[in-house]
Amino acid sequence: KIENLLLVPASLGANLLLPYGVLIFALSGSAIIPEVEEAVREKRQDLFRAIVIGSLIPTIIYLIFSAVVIGISGTEIKEDAVLSLLTALPLWVISFGAILGSLAIFNASLNTRLVISEMFRRDFGLSKKLAWILSCLPPLLIYLLGVRSFIKVISLIGSLGLGVSGGLIILSLVRARYQSSRQPESKLRLGNSILIFVGLLFTLGAFLEILKLW
Repeated sequence: KIENLLLVPASLGANLLLPYGVLIFALSGSAIIPEVEEAVREKRQDLFRAIVIGSLIPTIIYLIFSAVVIGISGTEIKEDAVLSLLTALPLWVISFGAILGSLAIFNASLNTRLVISEMFRRDFGLSKKLAWILSCLPPLLIYLLGVRSFIKVISLIGSLGLGVSGGLIILSLVRARYQSSRQPESKLRLGNSILIFVGLLFTLGAFLEILKLW
């Protein structure tokens, strides 16, 4: 329904930053970059193009999915967006979509845990066992803190975990420009002041997410 899609501009404004953590969770792909770099090892100059294309594809898919859900459900969207399609699609289609979504979330969570574990081992010199424990702690702590809502969980992971790590990645890039002699395969043509500003925005988003819990 076109009229449902027309409700989107009116719902923005005060709610513009509401899905910040969810969007970061959905669109973050930094955890998979080491694997992408390994895949294009013979053509490292293609790494930047692979990252751009790999970022655009899920963004377009999410936009199409969001438009379909909003067009069908309007303001009656449930926390689990797939269930909002029950009135328009057969149950088997909904079940299939739910299974695919669950597998995607599980795969993303597993991959993120593995990358964090490797970071603890390589960058901080921790043992394999301790790195594994620390990489598994955040989801458990979120659960013990009483967060049961699916949206709140992925919002916390997105803003606190991936958001902060995104800020650190940007600050690492700025530092590498001054201290590293290695020639990168591609260069991001943005000034350091802009990069630092974006990094601070990631940190601010994490801080605002903490305030929402109170």
